[in-house]
Amino acid sequence: MVDSSNIYREQQKAVALEFMEKALAILVEVDDSAADCYLQQSIDTCMASPRMTFPEDEFWDCVDELPHLTDRVLFLHRQNGLSIEQIAKRLACLIHDGGQSGLAGVA
Repeated sequence: MVDSSNIYREQQKAVALEFMEKALAILVEVDDSAADCYLQQSIDTCMASPRMTFPEDEFWDCVDELPHLTDRVLFLHRQNGLSIEQIAKRLACLIHDGGQSGLAGVA
């Protein structure tokens, strides 16, 4: 038997995370680094994100230089294991099939 209250709670959590991502994008745009840091931590907590380790042989030192949307796609995919479709829904983005120009080319 499906627990309808749990399904509803997860749906509401997904909606909240979508709004939090939009708010995060705004905070990054207005360059409020303290607030965006706290909101990022809240998003990670809400998602129960595993703590990421940053292997020395990868490119993680360059991630801070990426545009915000690219950074979020990378972390949502690599850290949380979200699919491109899930990330597109969360970030309200379109998926492009052609090459590196779309969301599919980021993760």
